[in-house]
Amino acid sequence: MTLGFLITTNEHSTIISLHEQLIKKLGCYQQDLEIISSFLNCKVKRINKSSSLWYLLKKLTLSQVYEKKDHILLKKLSLRALKSCQIHFANYYANNYLRWIITMNQLLGISNDFLMKELRKLCHLILSDSSLWSTFCFLIGGSNEKHFEFVIFELSQVTNSNFQFDNTNKVDYQNIIIDEFKWLINVQCHYLSPFKLLIQSCESIEILQLIKLKSQDIKFDEKLRIEIIKLIDFQISILQTKSTT
Repeated sequence: MTLGFLITTNEHSTIISLHEQLIKKLGCYQQDLEIISSFLNCKVKRINKSSSLWYLLKKLTLSQVYEKKDHILLKKLSLRALKSCQIHFANYYANNYLRWIITMNQLLGISNDFLMKELRKLCHLILSDSSLWSTFCFLIGGSNEKHFEFVIFELSQVTNSNFQFDNTNKVDYQNIIIDEFKWLINVQCHYLSPFKLLIQSCESIEILQLIKLKSQDIKFDEKLRIEIIKLIDFQISILQTKSTT
């Protein structure tokens, strides 16, 4: 009954609340998850970029994926979110959902290798999408403690589940920065954003020095090369300051 309203008035809080009450009464969470995630893959911006529907998807993901430890469903939802990014350029809400999944996986000790592979693939197709590259580099850089705290606080507001957090086995994706930097140069990427985001995600002075040397290979755009070197030097200075404090 409420599905039609979710399409036409998807930012109406009363409709969302009524829908959740109905799903709770019927117990059809799996079916609802399938439908809502499909809605968010449509080509209508009003639906695809609905903050309320994406928030509802988060809550369904918690109950049907993380509480049940359904990693197959997790991959399916990740792919749907990536498809949503592909359908709508610079899709803030889809990327925010992906960053939330990345952080949840890190907190629960779940591998992000699948997302790394798929994000990398899509970023290579859409060089100009800074939102997508930001999510990719968010995974490379890893969540900081403040971000973990925010997600944990958010969880306390929407679920009573007692998740066992374990982010001690963090995977280091930093070496991917070198390969990505080389790849961007080889395809003659003229967009600054991918380079900038990779540099800002780097936590190693050694890697920054290596990509600074590699930036000499940028023969196709002198202005871009100069900007990249400035960004690398600035990131090095930030890391040096951190190491002395």
